[in-house]
Amino acid sequence: MTRPTPDEARRTLRPSEAEARAAWRALHLAANEQGERMREQAPPDDEWGAMADIFAPGPDAYPAPELPLLEALARPEDHWLEVGAGAGRLAISLARRVRHMTAVDRSPGMTARLREEAAASGLDNIEVLPTTGWPPAGAPGEAAPIVDVALSASVLFFVEEVGAFLDALEAHARRLCVIVLMDHMPGTPLEPLWSVLHDEPLAELPALREFLAILGARGRAFDLTTTPPPPLPAQPLDEVIDSYRHRYFVARGSAREARMRELLLKRYAGDDGLVALPLPFEQTAVVSWEPPKA
Repeated sequence: MTRPTPDEARRTLRPSEAEARAAWRALHLAANEQGERMREQAPPDDEWGAMADIFAPGPDAYPAPELPLLEALARPEDHWLEVGAGAGRLAISLARRVRHMTAVDRSPGMTARLREEAAASGLDNIEVLPTTGWPPAGAPGEAAPIVDVALSASVLFFVEEVGAFLDALEAHARRLCVIVLMDHMPGTPLEPLWSVLHDEPLAELPALREFLAILGARGRAFDLTTTPPPPLPAQPLDEVIDSYRHRYFVARGSAREARMRELLLKRYAGDDGLVALPLPFEQTAVVSWEPPKA
């Protein structure tokens, strides 16, 4: 292996913020471009809204092992803002620990479900903002309030312009910014299945490792705590297909779906016929830092 020059070593281990942001964007674009090439049918207009059940409080919700780590950061006098709050999986629980919780999501379906869950909670300290993306329009404090703690959980995977997103998060926080990420995006296809189905390596979205490089390039000192996720329960094959079809860009009833069914049975089915898939990530991380002072 050729020894890198000092400049090459510096760019690898100590990239500038511009270099780190450009690299993040390149990974994001590569993953999205691959997905569009492989997609067998168009997604619904509000793809996230269609999945509101797993992002709402309740027995069908996606597990939240990060919640105790977030609760440890909360103070009773705090005002929190959650960006990309989904249907309230975290926001409603956190609202019980703080003075006020403001939540916002870019999906109309998620926002509607979030309002329902907030009303059903009986809590009077939850404010749901109108549907909007991030960064919001206008100056900090206009479309979204300036708060003590600004949180975004499992959202940054899908953000192309990471610098603008973090700039806005910091501009809306007085005490802490908090990001929840995993070492791989939770919906990442399993490489053995992907390569067989699509005949090319998977282009992954940026995740925790890349985010820490971004924070380092921005000169931020941060705290990081991790927790392992619970294993996925074994499920009937048809339920697995229904849950994972969109992750592999496979259309219902297609030849590729039939091949996916064969692979799942061969690689992951037990003697009882249930399919036990491994998780694509090993750690959930809560990363917090103080926003720069104006």
